[in-house]
Amino acid sequence: MRKLITIVLVCFLGISGFAQIVTIQEKADNGKTRTVEMSGPKIVDINSSLEVDVNKREVLKAIELQYPQLKTQVELESKIDALQKALENQESIINILQSSMPSRDQQQTFFFQIDRFLMLVGQNSELRAQVNALYAEYDNVYGITGSQDLPAEAYIIQNLNNDLDKLVEDLNTSKPQAYSVSLLAFKKDPSGGDRVHVKNFDTYTERDYVTIDRWVTTLSEEQKKKLEDLRAKAEELNKSNATLFDELKQLFKANFPNLDCIGEVKDNLNDMLQDPQLAGPFTTDLKNISSKIYKDLGSLQVLIDLFNKNFDSWDVDTVFQAADALKNLKQEFESISISFDSFKRTAASIATLQTKADTLVTSFTGCYSALKDDYDNLTKALSLIVKRQSNFIKNKEIGKEVLKFTATTLPQKGFINLKGTGNRSNGDQLLIEVVLRFPASEDGMPEQIITLEEHLLTMQLIGIRSEVAVGMLLMNPNESSLDFEPERKFYFAPGASLLFKFGSRKSMTYNNIVDFGLGINFASPDLDTDGTPEFGVGIIATAIRDIISVGYGYNVTIDAPYWYFGVNLPFNFPGIPVNNVKTTPTN
Repeated sequence: MRKLITIVLVCFLGISGFAQIVTIQEKADNGKTRTVEMSGPKIVDINSSLEVDVNKREVLKAIELQYPQLKTQVELESKIDALQKALENQESIINILQSSMPSRDQQQTFFFQIDRFLMLVGQNSELRAQVNALYAEYDNVYGITGSQDLPAEAYIIQNLNNDLDKLVEDLNTSKPQAYSVSLLAFKKDPSGGDRVHVKNFDTYTERDYVTIDRWVTTLSEEQKKKLEDLRAKAEELNKSNATLFDELKQLFKANFPNLDCIGEVKDNLNDMLQDPQLAGPFTTDLKNISSKIYKDLGSLQVLIDLFNKNFDSWDVDTVFQAADALKNLKQEFESISISFDSFKRTAASIATLQTKADTLVTSFTGCYSALKDDYDNLTKALSLIVKRQSNFIKNKEIGKEVLKFTATTLPQKGFINLKGTGNRSNGDQLLIEVVLRFPASEDGMPEQIITLEEHLLTMQLIGIRSEVAVGMLLMNPNESSLDFEPERKFYFAPGASLLFKFGSRKSMTYNNIVDFGLGINFASPDLDTDGTPEFGVGIIATAIRDIISVGYGYNVTIDAPYWYFGVNLPFNFPGIPVNNVKTTPTN
């Protein structure tokens, strides 16, 4: 056996340490296990389970790198951890060595455990040198033949165990700085995110157990309603000669707030300033406030005029500026409201101005109230975004459910079952963090938390899957097959599709952008615009994250073939259902 030690130690001379703290193994539904490449796209199957392996040695290296003042303490802890690992089977090894006639099973166990011991020794250069020194020391004491009462393996293990006891005593004597290590996991999705339970590392309970269906063949209630809305919208659009984008612009313009009342308020204020009977009562402060309001109202009118004049020339790119333009107009108007409050307080003390001032303020208040209602949708949308961000920040706070470990007591493995994380969709992310935690220096203060390593994984249905989608199509019929004169080249029609898609483990670009789909489309056109829906069936292909689609079909009702395309415009306006639908669903 002494010969075996020598051979194995030589084999491990070139072994180097791990390059990262965390290694993640993915176990898919089909039972296959793979290591997630940390340098790649980090895509895992949305229904898989994860095994998170934590390398204590790299944890200690990371702590020493960020906190050099802990170098001595970390070195002691690192030595203790290495020895504890190597000696975890010491009792079994020594018992077998002391057995006069070990059985075959005992011999197999011994060789397995001694191999593991030598592998762990070989991974640590300092420990390897120490074992080789003990081997040389044993030779000097007992000679080449050794001692039957104390085999070389037992001698080495006993001496290492004595060193371990001394290291633990040295660590306790040095009064080590208190710190702990935790492993955290969070799910990140459009609703903000939530905690994820990591077995062995926290006491959180799993969320709803949800398996994401790979094969979907029926319309949801929401999709059924959307399809009906699209049918009504298609009928409306088919009666108009406007192009799709022009129709969108006109609908948006029709919903734009009526700001004529601003001009009326401005004219009333000007009349009041120009009235010779009121020239005397106007104080200097009131004149300054009134002049500022008049100037601000004029500036606001200029902004509105420019907005309306440029509106008809907008293209798809400039439409993105709509939200910013509306927000700026609202801020300008709120600023004027503050000035009117000042005007009202100042004019209240002047009896001859009070009646006209009250009338002017009342006029402005009604105008402001009407415009405020028009901006509610924008305010709610912005509030929702802020709320989602706040939810995720709150969910990330480390609670008492997250367990704290020293570097030597840190579990080697954690387990995450993605099915136990609740509802999720393709593209949702999983954040895994290893953090270093220092206790608060003062009562009432939060603990100090330092991230040692983090990994952001993307969840995706891997392989082929099906999706059901509804959307608006622009349909071009074969005129030669029609028994009526078509009014236009393209007709709007709602459609539902059964698409087959493929999720990739290797390319985020494919999953998030390319996202090809191929399937069958069922449409409900009205090519003769008589108000009676027809039935069409065809094939459809989608690409570029569902922005575009194209296909060929046949109108069964009037025996006419057609080709069609769909475009999912990359913007939204409140109250315009055609922009809220896609040819295929968002992943």
